[in-house]
Amino acid sequence: MDIQFLSTYGMQVSQYKSLNNQILFRSDFLPGAGPLLHLTTPHPSDRIRVETGVRQGDEVSVHYDPLIAKLVVWSENRGQALSLLKESLQQYHIVGLSTNIGFLTSLCDHHHFKNGDVHTEFIKQHYQDLFPATSLLHHETLAQACVGLLLLEREEKEKQALECSDPYSEWNSSNNFRANCVAKRRIQLYDGDKKASVIVANKKDGSFTLEDDCHTLRRPVLSFIKGGLSTVSQGSALAPMTGTIVKVLVEPGQHVDEGETLVIMEAMKMEHVIRAPKAGFVDQVFYFPGEAVDRHAQLVQFQE
Repeated sequence: MDIQFLSTYGMQVSQYKSLNNQILFRSDFLPGAGPLLHLTTPHPSDRIRVETGVRQGDEVSVHYDPLIAKLVVWSENRGQALSLLKESLQQYHIVGLSTNIGFLTSLCDHHHFKNGDVHTEFIKQHYQDLFPATSLLHHETLAQACVGLLLLEREEKEKQALECSDPYSEWNSSNNFRANCVAKRRIQLYDGDKKASVIVANKKDGSFTLEDDCHTLRRPVLSFIKGGLSTVSQGSALAPMTGTIVKVLVEPGQHVDEGETLVIMEAMKMEHVIRAPKAGFVDQVFYFPGEAVDRHAQLVQFQE
């Protein structure tokens, strides 16, 4: 995040193609790469200047600088300039890449920032205000996550059916038909260390009714969206993004402590350190310096 004061009440913010603001700060504002599926920006005026290095439909590669857009506003005083800045930030609509717009919007609302009390330790000092602890996801979000999982399950089952000798067999049906009752199942979702249960009822028309402890929702089926970022999964270290391996600091059979550096990779002109999630012995190393890796590629496997 880059903020510059251009004149007495002008200000500039830079937007990075990074992950959502809660993950951003905890990962040093880790940049991301991928397709820019949709992009709309604020309407430029004599008080709003919009600069961008990408267009809708572009593929943002790891060779890009993480700065992809810049917004500059001007007004008669600081308060009005911040209000205009926040309003303009909310007019961005970006699909395909997560950004730091949420963080910049929160910054505009912070009372110390409004008063100009800004210094190099500002984010660290006001971390709790800028990145409040997350509560359990909204019930509609949980419901949509369940529908996404069900759609993915149905898609996988239909693929398997097409590969078998009798794709039209009832054993390969995914319509959840029941002769005398509604098909129900319970899905458990984990939001960090919080657990939520949702009961899914399959209707005859193919729709879903979803119930949690307090709400019942009936919504059109949503497209499944695959997402998430993790550098650790089932005893292995994963690449957080597409990039190039710079240095491998471990070898099979080596003992490592929790937090010890395993691999250093480079992406988008930035180096990123992959650390051991726990103490243990390295079983395999899958990539070496100079090799390109995809996002979520397994870099190091630990012994069970």
